[in-house]
Amino acid sequence: MKKIHFYDESNVYIKTEYIHDDEQIPDGATARDMPEGLFKPTFENGRWVDGLSPEEINALYEQNNNANKEETSIENRLNGLSLNDDELGQSNTDSEVELITQKQKVTDLEISNMNQGQQATDLEILSMSQGQLITDLEIEITELKGMINNV
Repeated sequence: MKKIHFYDESNVYIKTEYIHDDEQIPDGATARDMPEGLFKPTFENGRWVDGLSPEEINALYEQNNNANKEETSIENRLNGLSLNDDELGQSNTDSEVELITQKQKVTDLEISNMNQGQQATDLEILSMSQGQLITDLEIEITELKGMINNV
């Protein structure tokens, strides 16, 4: 098996394939090894060259550097967001604790109100009991007056 590289009508690399050793190399292909590091491999005059000019290669490096800087900037912003998320999480926790504290105060006030309601109910029952005693005494007095008048 041998490795061949295909190129288009502009001699720019397309793909690599393997053929049997006894097969003929098709048009638009070569068995010539391609060196590594070519940005735009182009087959010219029986050898592989870079199809980009030095200026185009420098522009690619500059684009890559700008992309790396932007990626770093995005990572830094995301890291900053993570810190903000932590701060927001702490703020949310603090708010939840405050809410629980407020709910506890409301519960305590409701219990106090219920206790006062119970005390009021107890006083009403005591008042009713005393009213019943007064009524019983009035009945007794009336009965005693009736006995006295009959004597």
